[in-house]
Amino acid sequence: MLGDRRQISYAQKQDYTAVHHEGFSGRFSGYASLFDQPDQSGDIVKKGAFQKILSQKPLQRIPMLAHHDPERPIGRWEVIREDAKGLFVVGVLNQEVKLACELLSLMAQGVMTGLSIGYRNIASTPSRTRRPHPSQKVNSQYRYLKQLDLWEISLVTFPMLEEARIHSVEKILEENEAKKSEKNLCPPLTVDAKYLRNSLKIFN
Repeated sequence: MLGDRRQISYAQKQDYTAVHHEGFSGRFSGYASLFDQPDQSGDIVKKGAFQKILSQKPLQRIPMLAHHDPERPIGRWEVIREDAKGLFVVGVLNQEVKLACELLSLMAQGVMTGLSIGYRNIASTPSRTRRPHPSQKVNSQYRYLKQLDLWEISLVTFPMLEEARIHSVEKILEENEAKKSEKNLCPPLTVDAKYLRNSLKIFN
């Protein structure tokens, strides 16, 4: 369980990459998709669109990629689930991969925050509401995505859905800081709450 994971001493990580010296573990969380919000192409994901595929496909078969490039896997997903807001994810960058280390450094600075899904549309319907299309003089329709086959989730510079973002990046606590943090922990609530308590919130 995420909430039961022991804090990692900063001193134990001195033989790791420079990113570790900055105090970040590589674990992060955010939303890869949000319900009922149109993306730049006019697609609107509906609640429940991922439920069937998430019940059938193990996390290991949903890769974490950089910019939707299948030749650039950069880590693994620990949590992918729907909640009331959208598709919530918790991932861990593999810091033995150079690109993953570079991305973590950018994430820690608030430069790389975008998330984007790669999927196959299984069931969708057009909306009755029409939207202005930036490249056309005529209006086009929104599309409601009701069931999707989730292929992958990527870290991207420009997400198709502007609000699909990384919200927190976990900080490695020094040993004395970890002990102090444990004394101040609230009573256990949920896995997500326990994880976020020990995360460095750097994005809104």
